[in-house]
Amino acid sequence: MSDSKNQKLDSEPSSKKIKIDHENDNGVNDNQLELKDFELEKILNNNTVRKTVCVQGKFKDKSGVALIVLEKNAFTEEVLDNEGYFSVDTELKTFFQNDIYGNYECFPRPSLNGVKTSIIYPATEKHIAKFSQQESHIVLETPQLYEKLTLPHITKEQFNLQWVYNILEGKSEQDRIVYDNKCERDGFVLLPDLKWDGLTKETLYLLAIVRRRGIKSLRDLDESTLPLLKRIRDEGKKKIYEKYKVPASQLRVYLHYQPSFYHLHVHFTYLRHEAPGIYAEKSHLLDTVIDNIEMIGDYYQRATLPFTIREMDNIFNIYETNGHVHRIKPNIENIELIDNNLDSSTKGNVLKLNVEAGEELKLTCANCSNVVSGSNVKFDRILELPTANLDMSEWFCHGHGHSHGHGDALPPTDGVIKPNKSDFLYRLTFFVVNNSNLSDKTNKFNSKREVYHCNRCLAWLGLKDKDTVKLYNSEVKLQQNGTESMVFANKTVQDIHTDDFIYTIEYMTREFNLGFQYTVMCKIVLECTISTTKKQFLLIWVMDKELQVLRNNVDTILSDKIELQSTSVTKILFKVEFCMNEEVESWVSDPGVVTTEISKGMFTNGLAHLQKMSQKVPEYFRNTNGYCVSYLKV
Repeated sequence: MSDSKNQKLDSEPSSKKIKIDHENDNGVNDNQLELKDFELEKILNNNTVRKTVCVQGKFKDKSGVALIVLEKNAFTEEVLDNEGYFSVDTELKTFFQNDIYGNYECFPRPSLNGVKTSIIYPATEKHIAKFSQQESHIVLETPQLYEKLTLPHITKEQFNLQWVYNILEGKSEQDRIVYDNKCERDGFVLLPDLKWDGLTKETLYLLAIVRRRGIKSLRDLDESTLPLLKRIRDEGKKKIYEKYKVPASQLRVYLHYQPSFYHLHVHFTYLRHEAPGIYAEKSHLLDTVIDNIEMIGDYYQRATLPFTIREMDNIFNIYETNGHVHRIKPNIENIELIDNNLDSSTKGNVLKLNVEAGEELKLTCANCSNVVSGSNVKFDRILELPTANLDMSEWFCHGHGHSHGHGDALPPTDGVIKPNKSDFLYRLTFFVVNNSNLSDKTNKFNSKREVYHCNRCLAWLGLKDKDTVKLYNSEVKLQQNGTESMVFANKTVQDIHTDDFIYTIEYMTREFNLGFQYTVMCKIVLECTISTTKKQFLLIWVMDKELQVLRNNVDTILSDKIELQSTSVTKILFKVEFCMNEEVESWVSDPGVVTTEISKGMFTNGLAHLQKMSQKVPEYFRNTNGYCVSYLKV
């Protein structure tokens, strides 16, 4: 290995501060921002496939919204050796080891751990919409729709192009330019895209920005632009090969429609890199564009072009108003959740809710059958709550100061969802109602308590939060026409706590659609209030939800042999923590971890169940790194 490579690996960054500049009158930056001054407000998009996250916030003592995009870097082949990832400085933390299989977390030297960071400051509403996760739609744009709807929108609301002009005029990013053809008519500037670190060949991504102004997009290309397009294709490929040694046959060269900014630019990416926007509904190969224009000079003025729009985009509202696209509306009336791929659920394939809108019922204590609600309660809306990992302030179905025609809505406080007086809001393990639905006697008994008790047997039913009460599904029953039932239909009513515990883990695992064998699948935190001042936490790590094992059939044991049957089990690691310590805090703050609250009964019975199942694991493999190995059920 060369000395220069050794020097690169051994040297650490002189500063770990991520800085950007602040624009002056020319749009060129001269101030610096530091991440230590960034105050997070919300997560706009967390893409676990691309390993990117976009967050919104602000910088201390500065006005305006800031967006920060963090992206894990791809591996480079040059550092996959004994002086890179496999050097003496690399540390391994063991998650578990079983026979020939082992899972670890690797901590290489800091110089290999950089996170590519992009900062947009000050960010506009259009930037926020662009980076937010939302529903997308395909529009088939005819030339008539372009002239009538798209073009007026582009003219009125496109992004400011000053940063583009700064590059073309030599005012900024000159040290990043790979090639510069200064011909004002057919010239262009070639430089790394902001999504590329400029070094890693495996994620190579460059932009060719044309010098000629006034060409907004694919729609403006015709015979007069052919020399420009061919020059970009030929000279761009040549310069990329000279600098990065990537041959033309391994380059993906294309245009976007609609583009992210309306000054003509062409994308160059490495064929092995699945860059954003390379799919059919967005990308148009430059060679195909040139060929189309050579056949029909005004092809792109006559063609119908598809493009995608998202529901937060202003252009979506324009096309929706004119009847060309329709917003996706959540189906809040269908309260059955069906999963045909998971036959192993303890409640079958259907999560059936035993509450219907407009139906009279009573809420009773599951322990002593004491009626804790008013004499006859009716709920106008039965709605499922989002996961605890979502930003509640963005979940606008409840509250926000308007009544939806169902009584007075309670305004949200600190991002907590507040139901209307006649709302029944539910999740897997609890439901939330306004305390006006509960009896005066029960409310008076709990007026000074944070934990909501049954006023007869003192059973813990849930938690109180001002005007709302969170009641646990396993601790409260429904009474309808003299018949009691659980909130959800269950197969094993005799052991509701364990049944709900198993189903909760199964449902939360598949809710996040994580299912790779021999990898960490899903991390879950079950939180339980054990007193007015203390909580305990059950940390669950789903390692393999379809582990194939052989088990004996006790009904077919013969005198000289044992019959084994193949079955699949869910393998997990678990640990109990009795306070919010550093480990629990790191789990809870991780956006990839699923968190929910459960009752004391479910916590106690569920923990006992895991400890019982753990006895089926060979003793030698039963504990690893402070976690206990178990099966969810056998």
